[in-house]
Amino acid sequence: MNSADFDIPFSSQSTEDWKNRVTKELKGKSFSDFLEWRSVDGFKIDSWQDSTDNAPIDLPPLKSPWKLLHPVYNEDAVTANAEALNALMNGAESIWFDKGFLGAAEILAHKDIDTSVAPVFTRSSSIFDVFQEFLKNDVEPDLTQADKNGLINGLRLRERGASIVQEVAYSISQGISLLNSGAKNENIYFNTGIGTSYLAEIAKTRALRLLWSNVLRVSGDTEENPRLIGINLSIDYPQADEYNNILRATTSALSGILGGVEFMMIEPWNRQWSDELQFSSRISRNIQNLIRDEGRLEKNLNAADGSYFLDQLTQQIAKEAWVKVRQIEDAGGFIQHVRAGGLKKELTDSRKQLLDSLKTGESSILGVNKYEPAGFEPELVVTKSSYEHLPNFIHLPSELQQ
Repeated sequence: MNSADFDIPFSSQSTEDWKNRVTKELKGKSFSDFLEWRSVDGFKIDSWQDSTDNAPIDLPPLKSPWKLLHPVYNEDAVTANAEALNALMNGAESIWFDKGFLGAAEILAHKDIDTSVAPVFTRSSSIFDVFQEFLKNDVEPDLTQADKNGLINGLRLRERGASIVQEVAYSISQGISLLNSGAKNENIYFNTGIGTSYLAEIAKTRALRLLWSNVLRVSGDTEENPRLIGINLSIDYPQADEYNNILRATTSALSGILGGVEFMMIEPWNRQWSDELQFSSRISRNIQNLIRDEGRLEKNLNAADGSYFLDQLTQQIAKEAWVKVRQIEDAGGFIQHVRAGGLKKELTDSRKQLLDSLKTGESSILGVNKYEPAGFEPELVVTKSSYEHLPNFIHLPSELQQ
């Protein structure tokens, strides 16, 4: 037997040929119902793929594994320091102080933490939320602090109804505003909200990396990944069945890590409605400990590279987001677009569309509008501070009960 015996020609099959064969196998069942999935963000994702003319995505390679970022909410500096040290002794690799400690309080909070090994972020001190006051009270943002770490908060937009395309587009637009004001790439951090649409969130994170590296290249800088802080998006976390939120947080963590974040922070699943966070903080931290110590994902820095499916979805998100970026820039940039009411209107429309799709059953979230737990108390309404240029915070479980 020689190689010629294996030289068996195969006829090529078109997409339509395959679809016809699959439809026949379904025996009358709907192809779209069984083999197409539509995310709550409106993306149609086929369960099978074939080749196209699109080239593979060329992302800047990741240089190091992600870091487990542990959030500390305590407002007492000494107590916050104790929690941070305990977290670092139990798997955390970096710390986020949500309280804006200043002066002596910041020194106390940082005590005995080697920040050269474990990076520490202190809100409003070592890192400032660049556009927060502008979005909240229409206060002119200070874009001149090029020597400080500036945070672009995409999570805030997702919490108020933004789709993943809108989050990417508005994050890139804000980043362009900072670059135009003289900020350096190494001082710009992107906070991205990562929900439970597993594949779409991986592709969203990669699309943000792709577009930002292209922005840097066009502006004359070295193509690099953005400094991404992934945070679990908790707008669909019900109180009535709260421990299933651990699974939701795990999905978010995996999406962020595979998508290529530099830091991944899992906020406690009950933070929105409880002050008792000791247990939930530990479990939330251990989600990433398990991913690292049992899943060994830190051994493959670019695990999503080479996936045809994810490349296709990444390109789809990036193309749609870039169209929106161009529209924002043509309108005079992020600040002008916001003051003209564009951002609030788009997020309000997106928020309504999301709620309508869940109320009608067109989209589903398990345990929220499908297979809801029976016999539980109604959800408490969860709110956050209001913003002049943004719609209200959206908590899906309580809103769907209204």
